[in-house]
Amino acid sequence: MKTAVHINGALNDPSDTDSGWSVEVALPWMDLAECANRFCLPNHGDQWRINFSRVEWLHGIVVGNTYEKVPNMPEDN
Repeated sequence: MKTAVHINGALNDPSDTDSGWSVEVALPWMDLAECANRFCLPNHGDQWRINFSRVEWLHGIVVGNTYEKVPNMPEDN
């Protein structure tokens, strides 16, 4: 698997305002085939589904300019 991350802003710096981020993931076909009933490469018109999820928690800034999750609050997704 290959991964890459691009951040438009500063990582873990609550003093600035970030404008976004992106993630890329390349999964080898052999790894995906493990989830199929048989080894197969996708054919023209095939649809393979996958879910990704990102959880965002309500957080505050604490002493030392670090983040801390607000306790007893559900995730915001």
